[in-house]
Amino acid sequence: MKKFPFDRIVLLLSLVSFSILLNAQFRITYSYLTGTKEDSAYYSIKAPYNDELTINHAKRYPYKIISFVKKDTSFTTVVYDIRDTTTAFIFEGLGHEIFVLPGGSVNIYMEKMEKRNGKWKLNDKYDSYWFTKFSYTGKNQTIYRLFDSVGYNTGNINFDFIGFKKDELSLQSFYDSITKRYNNRISYINTYCSKYLIPQNIKKLALAECWSAYIINLIYPIKGNNRVSVFELPSIYQKTLEKVSFTDVYAFKKTAQYGIAALDYIYAYASFKNNIKKNTDSGFVSFNQFIINLGYPREITEYLLAQQLTTYYNKLFPSFNATFLTFKKKFPKSKYTKGIDSLFSSSLLAAKPTFDSVLLSDLFDSTGVKFKFNALLRGKPILIDCWASWCGPCITEMPYSKVLEKKYGDKIDFIYLSFDKSNFSWLRKMRALNIQKNSYLLDNNFNSNFATYFGISSIPRYILIDKEGKLLLPNAPRPSEKKLNDELLKLF
Repeated sequence: MKKFPFDRIVLLLSLVSFSILLNAQFRITYSYLTGTKEDSAYYSIKAPYNDELTINHAKRYPYKIISFVKKDTSFTTVVYDIRDTTTAFIFEGLGHEIFVLPGGSVNIYMEKMEKRNGKWKLNDKYDSYWFTKFSYTGKNQTIYRLFDSVGYNTGNINFDFIGFKKDELSLQSFYDSITKRYNNRISYINTYCSKYLIPQNIKKLALAECWSAYIINLIYPIKGNNRVSVFELPSIYQKTLEKVSFTDVYAFKKTAQYGIAALDYIYAYASFKNNIKKNTDSGFVSFNQFIINLGYPREITEYLLAQQLTTYYNKLFPSFNATFLTFKKKFPKSKYTKGIDSLFSSSLLAAKPTFDSVLLSDLFDSTGVKFKFNALLRGKPILIDCWASWCGPCITEMPYSKVLEKKYGDKIDFIYLSFDKSNFSWLRKMRALNIQKNSYLLDNNFNSNFATYFGISSIPRYILIDKEGKLLLPNAPRPSEKKLNDELLKLF
């Protein structure tokens, strides 16, 4: 039998490895249409939440700048390490969603958008959460601009927040409105994909994003405190929610909102309808069993159970150890196990946090940058407004907070600290409430040192710190109460 030369095997393996490396790259050349910039202009790209099964904040793809040329316009070419076709976010504004194709490349010409009546608008109709207009050229340009086109014609799919106020809109009208928008998007995407011969896998992901946005909006009236009961929903509304299921593993891994929609649905609708008390030990056990009984695909069930464990790891429920052990037996190779183990072990070993440790709590700004809470100490008193996108009372208090901020904002820093689990929900609601200034996301929300120290198990909560960084009021009155105004006056 003739032997295959060893050196040829090495060469073959090298060629295969080189081919894989090339196929893992995605290249963008950024350029400005309006004059030369002094510095190179480029953006990082974020993966969808569930890419590579992460339970943390969406990762940024590794990248390197391979050329930067200045002529009459700035050009910056960036190569990103991306290994699979997926949706992703160019981190411009609150996230400019595109498709990325390994081995692909695109030229993006950028032009600053102008505000209309103080707001960025798409087509002068829809709120924009990016602030730069992109024009795409090159092969597959119609794929890369698909989400932009949907946004300009039907509104931005991500951060697609349609608020519901019981005293302003009936549940039937709300249902009709969001269903009409969803159907318009489906029709638009079908027409677009047919016109430009968009591959079926791309179309499928675009449709999944639209469906996820629809479900997130459907759930909104029954989320959080002081919302409507499931049983107040019109019959067609209830039937629509009853039919919802999350079984598409491809969409789950490769879109931004599918996993978020699944969590919203499970926590807000399914648990309420089945009368599961989530903040009790018996509720914790029931909820885990409920998720298993849904019979969703393995990857999605694993994700939902992992989210349960990361939410309640420090509650010291008697059943936690047994539940976690069951999880490890059911998913012996789970990528979540190490992170949950670390969280649980650290919670057992950790002493009660001190105020000094609270000042070292991790926060995220709207661009995804992590920093310590003490960076907010700037020689002025601080009023911390602890809130979340799903918290009705928090949102009810916001107008009163704004009145106080307008009155004392030059002397006091008003910090809006979100306890949201999803930064997409946070960013969407932050924009809707117009509280972008001094607005941050608290890492680990209710499981953080911050929440543990102050004993925060429900919100809203208001905390006052003096200009020296010393704690004044760990549980200040609400902004709607005259007492808070009186306390603020004592600072001057």
